[in-house]
Amino acid sequence: SGADFLKEAIIKLDEFLTSNNYKTRMQMNIHDEISFIFYLDELHLLPKLKAIMEELEGCYVPIVAEAEFTTDTWANKSEVHTVEDLVERIQYAKA
Repeated sequence: SGADFLKEAIIKLDEFLTSNNYKTRMQMNIHDEISFIFYLDELHLLPKLKAIMEELEGCYVPIVAEAEFTTDTWANKSEVHTVEDLVERIQYAKA
């Protein structure tokens, strides 16, 4: 089921982050979403984490992971397509 695929993705994400000694961590998962705490020097991880979430063995239907950014509430999320897009959202949030 979808919940099983999400659990597998969470395990793979955690293994990737911890085995490579990254500071970025998963904060929580809510339904079918995973919330991350990113560090500015690790924003380059976004495409890799997205790829891990989309590569699930035994799934014959393509999985598409989308990225969104917020600094406060879920209602204020905005979609992120690239690392550059994420950097722009962070700079805007700091202003």
